[in-house]
Amino acid sequence: MITLTFSDGDLLASRLAVSPLWETVATVRCLLHPQSHALHAQWVRRQPALAQLRLGLLPALLPRRGYIADFLAPPPEHGTAPSIDDEIERVRATPLEIVAAEMARAAAGRRARPRRAAARR
Repeated sequence: MITLTFSDGDLLASRLAVSPLWETVATVRCLLHPQSHALHAQWVRRQPALAQLRLGLLPALLPRRGYIADFLAPPPEHGTAPSIDDEIERVRATPLEIVAAEMARAAAGRRARPRRAAARR
């Protein structure tokens, strides 16, 4: 059994909402790591145009698992169905020091890629 413990502050900060930006982030993560999202693999294969997307730094910020930079999809402030335009504006308004700190946290959580073993003679 798993037990989760929340403080009053945690509960007050909780939101139940539909977030178009979070859905976009989750979709891009699925496209980047289809092997980790078997449920959506068939959908990914049917979207060849998505392979042409220029994703910039997103691959570095969307690991297969683990921390995703919070500024990419901030929790909605008002209501349960914010517009994607409002959400993008909140991302654009994120202070640069927060963006830098969250990008550093995302990078720190990535595992170093193992070096290939030297070929044996």
